[in-house]
Formats: sequence, C-alpha cells, structure tokens
Amino acid sequence: MAPTKSSADLKNLLSQFIGESDPLFEILKWLTEKLMLLEAEQKAGAKKGVHSKEKATHKWHGRSSEKPCLTDQKDSQH
Repeated sequence: MAPTKSSADLKNLLSQFIGESDPLFEILKWLTEKLMLLEAEQKAGAKKGVHSKEKATHKWHGRSSEKPCLTDQKDSQH
C-alpha cells in the first residue's frame, strides 16, 4: 500500500517528538492541549480570537483583583 498524504503528515508530526526525553508524554501533552482548545472553541461558539454574535462568553464577578468566576450567573448560588 502506497503512503498517503495523511500518513506522511502523521510521520512528520511524530518526528517532531522523537528528540524529546519522553516522546510519548510529549505527544499526549500536545494532543491533550489540542483537544482542550477544540472543546473550548466548541463551547464558546467561535475559535480563539474570532468575534461572533453567537459566541458564548463568561462575565467577571467581583472586583478586578479577584480571580474570575467562570460560571454563568444562572448557575451561581449567591
């Protein structure tokens, strides 16, 4: 079976991790970061840096010096 473009792309991607001290860990770390980004984009309704009227956002609760509360107000039990 002849190599396809996708298998060549995968080989290129995997070769980036070969020089690491723990290649499997670095692959899993990279994959996890990509999956979290995709999930966040899906939940927000737009990609990072893209403005959209449909994009869901969270509001800051409290003073600016406090950490943000990343829950919607309807979820708040205050």
